[in-house]
Amino acid sequence: DLRGKLGFAVGNEGAGLSPTLQAAAQQHFIIPMPGKVESLNAAAATAVCVFEALRQRSI
Repeated sequence: DLRGKLGFAVGNEGAGLSPTLQAAAQQHFIIPMPGKVESLNAAAATAVCVFEALRQRSI
């Protein structure tokens, strides 16, 4: 549920978020990736997250 107050912390494609940021987060999620794709770049992943937050808010 992405309808409340939120902020996104986006890690890099290889190492992800630092352990400090992971520990500070109240919720974690991943973007499902079909096939052999390992990751999205950080900008694309952020765009997916913002799109989904806006979709849930019907904006």
